[in-house]
Amino acid sequence: MHYAHAASFSGLSSQSKSADHCIKPFSRSHALNRICKIGCLDVDRASQLVASARLCGRLNVGVDLMVQLPPGVDPVLVLTGWAMAVRYIADGRRQVLRFLLPGDLIDRREGAAAWCVSQYVSLTPMHCCILPAQQDVADLGTLMAADRLMQEAYLHMQIVRLGRFNAESRVADLLLEFRDRLALCGLIREHQFYFPVRQDILGDATGLTNVHVNRMIQILRTKNEITLHSRTLTINDPAALGKRVGHAAVPVPSRASEPG
Repeated sequence: MHYAHAASFSGLSSQSKSADHCIKPFSRSHALNRICKIGCLDVDRASQLVASARLCGRLNVGVDLMVQLPPGVDPVLVLTGWAMAVRYIADGRRQVLRFLLPGDLIDRREGAAAWCVSQYVSLTPMHCCILPAQQDVADLGTLMAADRLMQEAYLHMQIVRLGRFNAESRVADLLLEFRDRLALCGLIREHQFYFPVRQDILGDATGLTNVHVNRMIQILRTKNEITLHSRTLTINDPAALGKRVGHAAVPVPSRASEPG
């Protein structure tokens, strides 16, 4: 099923404004946490970068970000919310390629492969902002390079999951990836995190049917490795589960630079 493409920005619930004035500090602090860690930036420099951005209004659930965001090639920073990069097949099936979480960047430049061949669909209400042109902000090049390295690593993990892991390990490994990524944002509390991904979407990300995903979730629950209740997921012992399924955490780049 394809999401309808709208001619206007109907998925945006407000006009574009300055990011610093439209998002409360606590709302964008999680994205700032990730920016600081992967971009080797201090809080002041990261805050200046976001403050210079142009906010896009609130994005509703189920909209295509490529259609709803204002046109342009400047990168997009996810401030709040979740989205998925998905490829639809002619027969109506879909493959979820990756997920977007707070602090992630979308590279919209011509030739950016993921932007060209995927649709980006919001899974929750979202706030995004358009970062200034790279040549205008020195820190942005370093940040984008670091984000690109990490997104490539997540894609490699997705390939291994689909190609070599069994069903239980696929689901567990993806849940551990969510935990790793949300930890960068400061969104983990006592091994718990908000988990808005439906089972059909989880299935499209792991190559499993809804029934199979449900069975794997129940197995992980029975082993007391996870608890899932009211969109709150708890991974009771992440280190032990990671060791059992062969999870490899993506390291944060110590320093990334734009290729010359």
